[in-house]
Parts: sequence; C-alpha cells; structure tokens
Amino acid sequence: MTNKQAYYIFCKKEKEMPLFSQSWYLDAVCGDQGWDILMVTKGSEIAATMPILNKKQFGFSLSRMPLITPYLGPYFPKKFRSSKQQEKLTRSLIEQLPKFDFFDQNFPPSMTNWLPFYWEGFEATVRYSFLIDLGKNVDDIFQNISSNYRNNKIAKAEKSIKIVSDRSLEEFYAVQKKTFEKQGMKAPYSFDFIKKFDTTMGKENARKVFFALDDCLLYTSPSPRDGLLS
Repeated sequence: MTNKQAYYIFCKKEKEMPLFSQSWYLDAVCGDQGWDILMVTKGSEIAATMPILNKKQFGFSLSRMPLITPYLGPYFPKKFRSSKQQEKLTRSLIEQLPKFDFFDQNFPPSMTNWLPFYWEGFEATVRYSFLIDLGKNVDDIFQNISSNYRNNKIAKAEKSIKIVSDRSLEEFYAVQKKTFEKQGMKAPYSFDFIKKFDTTMGKENARKVFFALDDCLLYTSPSPRDGLLS
C-alpha cells in the first residue's frame, strides 16, 4: 500500500483531521494527481502527515498553497503531540520533501513550533488569526466582542443588511469576480471549478454560502464547517 492509499484510509478514521488536509478536500482543489503526502510511521501507526502540492510551471517545481485553502501543514495524531515528538517527527517530514524550486505553505494555528524548518534554512512570517469557537454559546461569543462593534457597527448593520443563504452559485461567483476585478486582478478560479468544488463540499456537508444584502448584493463568503471563512 502506498502512503497516499494509507492516507485516504487514515483520514476516514482520524476524527480530528483538519478540513483542509482531508484527502477528499485535496482531491477537490488539486485533483487526485495534483498532491502527495509525506508520512512518518511508528510501528503500525501513522505518527505524522503533511500534504504537499505537486505543480510544474515554466519548468520549475513548485509546492504552493492550493486554491481556496487557507491552511496546510504537518498533522500529528493525539498520541504523538508532545513537543519532543513533534520536533522529531517534523524533521522526519522535512527529510522526505522532494526537490523543489519554490516551497510555500501557510501552517495552521495549531502549528506552534516551526524550529525544525528554521534549522533547515526555511524562512517564516508570523501572521495572526482570530478563531471563534462555534461550540460555545452564541450569546457568550457576542458578549466577548468589543462594545464598540456590538453597539455601533453590528447594531447598525442589523438594521440595513439581511443575511440569506438561498441565492444561486452563479450570483456568488459573479460577486467574487467583481471583487477581483476592482483590484485589477483576474479571478484565480473558473465557475466550473467553483461548481465542482461546491458539489464536493455539499456531499461532505462541509459548506454553506451566506449573502449579506441591502438593496443590492453587497458581500458573499463561503463558510467551511470548522468556522473559518475563505
């Protein structure tokens, strides 16, 4: 059995596997031949995994972030999450990296120690993300938002904006295209890609599309099931 075949099985069994590292998600955004998996085993157990993108462009080998994928990086099952274990396992993953001309990954917030990459000459930029625990009471979450936002911006928006989720995928893509066009950019994905992606996410019960409306369509964003917006 290849590492990739083992990873498909592993993802179905591993309950804490992040959405963006799921094998079916990677198939949706990269194609089943567009990604590979680095893997470290301890006996018969998988101790660490790391998806990587396979891409050739202008003769160069690139490992970058897939489309519509904010995070990617090493994953460690609960049994192998001590600091010492993660450090050793991360070095083992790095040793498996194929030769590349350019490597770029946005590690998830759970990745708190990138020293093994630093030791191997990689560079990193620290970024900050605000994560909302959707398992908590909504009222408690709202009370933890600054009073300025609660009493001014959110209250004002509630009077003029309506949130719906019954608009078409065509409308969603049209708004996305306009967002890029205003910045003088071309949308990085086609409607056909979004349609196939949406179908896959729907089958996995992993998405819902929200529209914020006033008299015209103002803003739209897909919401993956783990609470991250992209």
